[in-house]
Amino acid sequence: MFVTDEILNEYEEKIEQHWNSEAAKSVIRTLLELSNVHFTSIYYKLNLIVNDADDNKFVDCSFAAQTDALVTEDKDFNILREVEFPKFEVWTIQQFKRSLDNIK
Repeated sequence: MFVTDEILNEYEEKIEQHWNSEAAKSVIRTLLELSNVHFTSIYYKLNLIVNDADDNKFVDCSFAAQTDALVTEDKDFNILREVEFPKFEVWTIQQFKRSLDNIK
């Protein structure tokens, strides 16, 4: 899992909305300690998501981290399937689960 400051800030905000500030801070601290969570620096803002520009932070992170796929159920990301460059694989949660099953 790759994250940026901007992504962590959004996670913290959303968790705080549903639970509370302490729970949000605890989740973020835990994420930062996990060995499979990697901090990524953004150097390019691609601005490929037009319907919800705030989602571009996830696209930019995926691009910077050179991920195999971006996992989301958000339909706004479907536009990435039409972009010729850079090429993005957009997976549903089910596709991601199947890829994990293939690793076992």
